[in-house]
Amino acid sequence: MIALLILVLALQTKPINEQHPRTPPNQDRTANKQQDSSQQNRILPPTYNVTNRNEQQNDAEKVDERRDRKKQLCMAVLGVLGAWVGLFLLMWQTILTRRSANAALLNAQAVISTDRPWIIVFVLRGKQSGALSFKASNEGRSPAIVLSCFAQWGFTANPDALVVPPKYGPQLANNVPLLMANVGHDLLGPFIDLYDYDFAAAVAQNPQILTDMSNGISHLVFWFKIVYTTQLAIEAKLPPYETRYCCEYSPALTTDLKIVGPAEYQKYS
Repeated sequence: MIALLILVLALQTKPINEQHPRTPPNQDRTANKQQDSSQQNRILPPTYNVTNRNEQQNDAEKVDERRDRKKQLCMAVLGVLGAWVGLFLLMWQTILTRRSANAALLNAQAVISTDRPWIIVFVLRGKQSGALSFKASNEGRSPAIVLSCFAQWGFTANPDALVVPPKYGPQLANNVPLLMANVGHDLLGPFIDLYDYDFAAAVAQNPQILTDMSNGISHLVFWFKIVYTTQLAIEAKLPPYETRYCCEYSPALTTDLKIVGPAEYQKYS
């Protein structure tokens, strides 16, 4: 019995080699290396690539710089466009202002032209033959501020070939600086006395004058100029008005004198 029990225990017990198998040397080395690397991974701190970080930082700075440049360019473009728009609006406002001013000026000129004075020159014959009295009358609607008056006369072979521009000589003394309108348009005045001429006295001094005039060799011509304005025209800064008148006297004419002379001698402005 005892022997049988010893045999059973011997069969159940494994050999030492079977209970603890030996590991090959290579396998041990690999395991050791893996263990060492795992330990290093656990112990060593993480490492970074400094070169890549600097490059990324430089790229970010370049991107920011480009953005700043784009912003500055956009602001410059917007500033230029705003300046052009402002200039266009200013020009348009100036044009509108000029149009309004021109329209107001035209309206003022229309009113002034409607109510303006009109000075004309005419002649009154005296009781004696050849007695001529040249006068100026205001046939307009408003008083005329007379600035200057001129009168000249002479003998010429051709009245239509008088010297251009006209020569009026010295300014006449004017005793009527403000010529009121001749409301009645008659010979009662008010008038400006321009010039008086006695043809009979001139012929008495030189009888040849009458002979030459009768033969058409010589012509007696008178020419005048009156410069005047109004208070409204002064305020509107309009140029003065002018009346130019030229006529010929002949003993054969029993009515008004004959209008002669170049266009520069006849003017109503």
